[in-house]
Amino acid sequence: SVGALLYTLCSGKPPFGAGPISEISSNVQKGLVVFGIEFSEYSWNLKEIIGALLQQPWLKRPSAAAILNHAWLSNARTLQMKDGKINQLAMTQLNAYAQEDHVKQTVARLLTDIGLTIQAYKGLEKMFAEMDLNGDGTIALGELKEITSQIPGMSVEQVDKIVAKLDRNGNCNVDISEFVAALVMEQEELDETLIKKAFAKMDKNGDARVNKRELFTVLRQYSGSLETKQVSNFVGHTD
Repeated sequence: SVGALLYTLCSGKPPFGAGPISEISSNVQKGLVVFGIEFSEYSWNLKEIIGALLQQPWLKRPSAAAILNHAWLSNARTLQMKDGKINQLAMTQLNAYAQEDHVKQTVARLLTDIGLTIQAYKGLEKMFAEMDLNGDGTIALGELKEITSQIPGMSVEQVDKIVAKLDRNGNCNVDISEFVAALVMEQEELDETLIKKAFAKMDKNGDARVNKRELFTVLRQYSGSLETKQVSNFVGHTD
């Protein structure tokens, strides 16, 4: 009922049509809901919550508690976006990370694992909190799409790609460690001590040089799908 009321309030018409009773009943049982042009100005999160409330069978519908934690109902948190400036910067940097090759993304994970300065971490933590609209400690795909809808030049396809690159555990959410790893190399100033620690970790024989074998051995610990050819290409481009 809540889903049907919400759909009707937004579009001015019932969700399952207004034809013969038999046709409406069939649409209800199949859960056939179409978001037409009436919803073109509404956010992705709103359409997601309506679709969830109308899905069949009814046992698949979210609980009241889950709905209350949904990003759309936490829209008041969006007021913390400071006109989108912080989130726009974060989304731009996340998009840049998604475009990088596999080796550079893995190096970012290495740097994050070694540890940022407290000041640098706090800055990224603040950006993360700005994008975690419902404050549950993760940035859901729906939250990213909600933010993206308010940032010119960003598409839903780009958001899908960003999540695919960041989401290492496959839960369609971005946690703080994944977020920091994505943005660590986009900071204006990387801590010199952090760079030295990363180099020392890769320089296995202590000759002040990092060869392909050493680089591959260390980075392989952070990405099981990393291949030697990818490392060779990376070294070739940076050497």
